[in-house]
This record gives sequence, structure tokens and C-alpha cells, in this order.
Amino acid sequence: MKIRLTKVVLFLVILGYIATWLIAPRMAKNSCADRADRMYAQGLKYQEELKQWKLQHGQDPNELRPRVNPGGPSVENGLAIPILPGVLLLRNSYTIGRLWGKGQISVFLFYGFGVFRLLEFTTWIS
Repeated sequence: MKIRLTKVVLFLVILGYIATWLIAPRMAKNSCADRADRMYAQGLKYQEELKQWKLQHGQDPNELRPRVNPGGPSVENGLAIPILPGVLLLRNSYTIGRLWGKGQISVFLFYGFGVFRLLEFTTWIS
């Protein structure tokens, strides 16, 4: 009985590693892209509000420097390493605008149907 339980646990751990290796990186990369898209939308909204404020106060809105990149956010994902079954280490970065970007190493928890960002270690900020 004890040997059978050990084999089942070992099988589940190996299956967890395989699932984390095959499925989790794609989900984590999609999560990073979704986060950058949300920040880009916030930047566009802020940029438009600032333009409206300048118009209301009689200033030239064309003097504003764009806060966000015109083509959308840029997301780069690097190496993804499963460090435990269900735990993924991912190097990623995003650039929303000229002075709005960040690079980080993130630890994601993969729970089968999605990912959750547990930790984030910043490597650079602009």
C-alpha cells in the first residue's frame, strides 16, 4: 500500500511539472500582455483628460508630449522556468510610453486554469 501511494504521489508531481512546463508559460505571458494593455488604456485615458484640461484652461493641447507609445504597449517575455510543480519563474518587461516601462522577474502560481502573480522583482524602471 505504501509503495502504491508513493508511486501515485510521484506520478502527480511529475505530471504537475509537465503541465507547468507546457501550459503555464503561455498563460503567464498572456497575463503580462493583459496587464500592459490595461496600463496602456489608463495612459490613453489620462492623456485625453490632460488634453481636455488644457483646452478648458485656454492652453494649447498640442504642446503636450505623448504619454504612451502610439502603436500600443510593447511586451517582451524571456526565459520561463518551472521551479516547482505549479510555480513558474518568468523574466518579462513592458514599455507603455517613452518614460513608462519596467522589467521584472515574476513568480507565478499556476493552478491549472490560470496563473496568479505571487512575487515580482524589479530589474529596471524607466
